[in-house]
Amino acid sequence: MSHPVSRRNFMAAGLAFPPLFNSRGLSAGKADITVGITVDTRPDWSGPQNFIRSIQEASEAGYHAIETFWPYVSRWEKNPQGLKDELDKRHLKLETVSNGAPMRNDFVDPGKRAGVIEDHMKLVNFIKWFG
Repeated sequence: MSHPVSRRNFMAAGLAFPPLFNSRGLSAGKADITVGITVDTRPDWSGPQNFIRSIQEASEAGYHAIETFWPYVSRWEKNPQGLKDELDKRHLKLETVSNGAPMRNDFVDPGKRAGVIEDHMKLVNFIKWFG
């Protein structure tokens, strides 16, 4: 038979087990996590033409990492250091790059498999450059 637990009873029980409610978890301080954002979350950030603006504003808002899309960063395909420099200036890390046009994305059609793999391997190799 289960017994409902009130918030008061839960907290009282927690006080009996201090390690569950240590001061580190209850006090303000530097977090052990980083916070990222997808830089296509606002209308004025969307599109490759607004990528630099989006990462600048994300940095100013305190984000540490970004996710973006291939069309936004493909201009750096042959110069990933150029993108790394843009991110470093803003103290941002590139967390991931998702696919997008003009990449081939028909994962179902076996006749298009080789092209899909080719395009996505370019993406994988680009992302690997960022560690």
